[in-house]
Amino acid sequence: MKLQEALKDDIFNLPIERTNYFPSHLETIYSRYIDLLSSVKGKYADAVKLHLTEISSTCTNILEISKLILDGRSIQAYKKLDDLFNQIEDFLVPPASKNVIVPNNHFFYFKARESDGTHFKRDDMFHVPFEKRYSVQTNRFSVPGLPCIYLANSAYTCWEELGRPQLSKLYVSAFKEHRVNLKFLDLTPTAIELTKWHLSMKGTKAKRFRSEIFIENHLKRSLLLHPLLIACYTRVQDPNATFKPEYILPQLLMQWVVTHDHLHGIEYLSTRSLAVTKPTYGNMEKAINYALPVRNVSETGYCKTLTSYLKLTEPLSWELLNIKKPNFLNDITTSTKTYDYNRYEIQLDASGAIPYWESAFGYIEKELRCMELLPLSST
Repeated sequence: MKLQEALKDDIFNLPIERTNYFPSHLETIYSRYIDLLSSVKGKYADAVKLHLTEISSTCTNILEISKLILDGRSIQAYKKLDDLFNQIEDFLVPPASKNVIVPNNHFFYFKARESDGTHFKRDDMFHVPFEKRYSVQTNRFSVPGLPCIYLANSAYTCWEELGRPQLSKLYVSAFKEHRVNLKFLDLTPTAIELTKWHLSMKGTKAKRFRSEIFIENHLKRSLLLHPLLIACYTRVQDPNATFKPEYILPQLLMQWVVTHDHLHGIEYLSTRSLAVTKPTYGNMEKAINYALPVRNVSETGYCKTLTSYLKLTEPLSWELLNIKKPNFLNDITTSTKTYDYNRYEIQLDASGAIPYWESAFGYIEKELRCMELLPLSST
């Protein structure tokens, strides 16, 4: 089959479902992945087969890492992960970006919390303070017991990540970079989707986008990255389990990031969202999360590094906003000309998609963008 047809296979639809023992699940998926790439014929067959040995080796290494963790040999597992990244990191990142995605200076991050009646303040929207680190929950991209700030690229993504709570219970803050360009290890499926987009081009556009650079760099990056995404985006089989084997690779990756000072965190896909109805391959093409681990640990307070890197607004309460402006939903403008970039459409149910700026999420973001952003004290 042609490469375009191979990339339509369900193996590229994340998250991946699991029905058996985790290493067996990976072994089955990886075997199917290699068979799929081996079946590619036509124009790009040679380019795919040129990298097949390295792709297969990546799959084998990730499988061995998962087995080592389950065998209780976490030190060996981390060493193998570090060795793997030393071999392939030049192809796991966009050309010339050296492991990172750097959002533009106009980019806002968002964080939401569900209130049980508590009135949240700015420090409540930061990471769990060190004196309360015993309450740090285990997440897919986390280090057990290590506080992190979890941000999103939209208020809508925050709402989905919290399990769609009542809007009346929601507080949202906007965050922005302060004195630094945050750099994230990119674990989103953008590479594969850009590959599909490149291959869909016709005429003069095709000649421009299907250059030798695309074949030698971008295509290899896409195919090498996907085994890692499969391991990171396998859906949790038992959400109530204390130990989740699906978290093995994501948590090990966060440990790797913590030991590399040139990275500030991990950029990853929100698997809860139904938002993507119109891919644009810009800043807002998908529902994206960002995990930033603390760097300077102390007995109390907040990380000095993160408080120097980020500034944020006071949290905005949906309920209080509705009290102050009871007709705010009727005042939402559909114009996006005043914003830095266009948002995607979102699909909240089976009735269809709506423009983002026509939703309540778009309105609260508009309000947050007009609020003052200030750094948080580390103590």
